[in-house]
Amino acid sequence: MAAMNTTMRAADFLGTIGVNTHIAWQDGASAYANQGNITKAIEYLGVKYVRDGVPYEGWTLPFYQSLAEKGVKFDLITTSTSFNETGDYSKDLGHISSLVQAVPGSVASIEGLNEVNTWTVNYQGQNTGSNLAVGKAVQALLDQQTNANPLLKDIPVLNLTVGGITAQQASVMGDMSAISDYGTWHPYFGNGDQPWANISSGVAAAKLLNPVDKVQITESNYYTAVNDMAWGGGGVTEEVQAKLDLNLLMDAAYAGVARTFLYELLDNGLTPTNEIEGSLGLFHSDGSPKQVATAIHNLTTILADNATNAASFTTGALDVSVSGLSSNGKTMLLQKADGHYQMVIWAEPDIWNEGSRTPINVASQPVTLTLGQTAGTVKVYDPMAGTSAISSAANTKAITVQVSDHPIIVDIYGTGTGTVPTTPSVPTTPTAPTAPTAPSTGTATKTIGSGSDALVLKISQDAYDGNAQYTVSVDGKQIGGTLTATALHSADVSDTITVKGDRAAGNHPVAVNFLNDA
Repeated sequence: MAAMNTTMRAADFLGTIGVNTHIAWQDGASAYANQGNITKAIEYLGVKYVRDGVPYEGWTLPFYQSLAEKGVKFDLITTSTSFNETGDYSKDLGHISSLVQAVPGSVASIEGLNEVNTWTVNYQGQNTGSNLAVGKAVQALLDQQTNANPLLKDIPVLNLTVGGITAQQASVMGDMSAISDYGTWHPYFGNGDQPWANISSGVAAAKLLNPVDKVQITESNYYTAVNDMAWGGGGVTEEVQAKLDLNLLMDAAYAGVARTFLYELLDNGLTPTNEIEGSLGLFHSDGSPKQVATAIHNLTTILADNATNAASFTTGALDVSVSGLSSNGKTMLLQKADGHYQMVIWAEPDIWNEGSRTPINVASQPVTLTLGQTAGTVKVYDPMAGTSAISSAANTKAITVQVSDHPIIVDIYGTGTGTVPTTPSVPTTPTAPTAPTAPSTGTATKTIGSGSDALVLKISQDAYDGNAQYTVSVDGKQIGGTLTATALHSADVSDTITVKGDRAAGNHPVAVNFLNDA
C-alpha cells in the first residue's frame, strides 16, 4: 500500500468550475432578462466563475458589479462586433477597465474572440471566415493591447476559440503560446456519450494551438432536447444530463483543465423547447433548477471549504488503496484545510440507449478503500442524492462503497488518531431558488461529539418543505453542528444518532431542537 499524494485542494477543484451567462440578453424574449433569477441560480450552484461578454456602462455594468461584489469573478469575451467597428480591442478593453475600476480583482481573464471562424472579423484586409490564419494576428493584437493597459496587464489572456471545425483545420493559425496564457476549446456532446474521450481530444486540440500553457474549456455541456439531432446526436433526459455533467467536471479536472465553463446557466427561451438551443441550461428558463443544477449544488456543498487558508494550505498524502473499480473508473483525492480527505470515485459505463433514446440502468459495483491507518470517521456522499452522508463508519481502516455511473465522495477524517470530529464538514449553503426537490429518504447512522459515554437517539421525521434540520444539546451545550433527518416516520424507521461525551453520574438534560419546523 502506498501513500497517495493529494492531487488537489478541495477549494482548488471547486475553482475549476464555471458557467456561461448572457447578461446582455435583456429583451423580454430571454430568460436572462430576469436578473434576480441569474443571481439566485449562481449562488445556488456554488460557483464563483462566470463567462460572458464585456459589460457596458449605463446598461449591464451595474449588474456585473453587483455580482462581482458577491464574489463572482468573470472571464470576459471580446466581441467581433466591436472589433469590426474599430479594427482593434479598444472599445472592449475600455468596458472591461470600467469593471476593474469598480471592483478590483473581479476579472479573472480576458478571452480572445469567440468561435472566430463563425463570428468573423476583418483585419489587415483579411477575414477570419475565409482565411483563418489571420486569427493569429488578431489574437496577437489582443495580447499586445491588454498588456499595454495598466489596469489590465496582469490579467491572463485566453486564446481565441473556434467552432465546428477540427483541431487540424484550426492549426493553420500556428503556435499561439506566446500570445495567450491559456489554450481553449469547446467540446460538446451528443447521444449521451460519456465525456472522457471528448474531454481528452478537446485538451489535445487546445494544446495543438497552445502547447505550452494549461487549458480552459470555455464552453461544454449536454442538452436536454432528447430528439433534436441537428448536431449529429440527440440530447438526454435531465437525470442523465446531471450524471454526465458531474463526470464531465471530474474528467476535466482529472485531465488538468484549469477551468471548465458549462454552457449555459439558464435555458434561454421563455418557454420549454425541444430544440438544442434553449435546452442547454442548468436551470429551466423560469429559474428553477434542473437535476444537473441540484447535483452541482450538492457537489459544491459537500466539497466546500470555508477555512481562511482553504486555497493556500500545504496538502499532505494519504495512505490508501482502491480496489474493485472498473476499467472505465477514476479516482481523485482532494483535501480540505481542516484535515478532511475526500476521495472522489466515479465510473463511466454507457448509460444512454441511442436507438430508443432512453436511459440505461447500470448496476453498481462494490469498490473498497483500504487505509494504512485507522480513520476516526469515514462518510460517503452522493451528489445525486443530496448533501447528507448516505453511509458512515467510525474507527475503521476500510470501507466498501457502491459506484455506478456518477461520482461519489468518501470523506476520510482523523487517520491514525481514532478520533471523531465534533464539527460537521459540510457548511450551510444557499437554498434552491424555487420549490425544493423531494426530501432524501432512508436511514442514517451518525456519531457526534467525543468521549467515553454514549447516548443513542432515534430520530424520524415528517418531512415538510425538505428534510428536517435539528441540533442536539446536552446540559445546555450543543454537540456537533446542524443535523439533517432522513428517516421517515411514516415508514416506521429511524436515524441512529450516537452522542459521545464524558459525563458525571446523575441526570443530564438532553434537548433536540428542530430548526425548520413548520
